[in-house]
Amino acid sequence: MEERNYEVYKNIMSSSPVIDEEYLCRILRLPDSPVDKVEITAVNETNTALAIKAAVHITESEAHIKKLFIKTVRHTESEKSYHGMSMNEGKFYKFVRNYNVVNLPVPVCYDVFISDETGEFLIVLEDLSDRYIPADKKRR
Repeated sequence: MEERNYEVYKNIMSSSPVIDEEYLCRILRLPDSPVDKVEITAVNETNTALAIKAAVHITESEAHIKKLFIKTVRHTESEKSYHGMSMNEGKFYKFVRNYNVVNLPVPVCYDVFISDETGEFLIVLEDLSDRYIPADKKRR
């Protein structure tokens, strides 16, 4: 892996994440420099990972905001029981991205980084939490 890309991932894989705008333009397939600002809206440590929510404000249109859900390794993790599941989740999304699997009921995956050597991972997904409806609340 290229050293520059790893630095981008390391900056995101933090309890105080920093997300590079050039990186976002690349993974979101945006033209040069249309990102007005990146707002980290939440950083939560779950049982399985560090969950980061971000809002990317895009300048090409007036109120266009792309919401992202980023899942990455917990650096304070003392228990590793969920780590294997998270690595497998990353491999699943990598497969979906690499083979352009369509018609799956999963969020858009913008980027996946997995290192079997270090145990680090990063999954960047479309944030669907605003549209989520629990199964017991759905109309039938």
